[in-house]
Amino acid sequence: MPTDLRPIRDVSDLRRGDHLDIHQFGFPTYSAVVVATMPKFQVVWIRNSRTGERKMLSVHDCQLRRP
Repeated sequence: MPTDLRPIRDVSDLRRGDHLDIHQFGFPTYSAVVVATMPKFQVVWIRNSRTGERKMLSVHDCQLRRP
């Protein structure tokens, strides 16, 4: 599997403004932009690119991938 297709496991690799594709149940669900990260808890705050909705996601609940 190419490196850029692997799910991000450590949110400390992310920076504010990074673009992500969010995958759930093995399928891409939506695209988002990183707003903030909390590496201690492996949590990232994102803003949905289409709706503008802000969400907190855990790397344990979904797959975060770079587009």
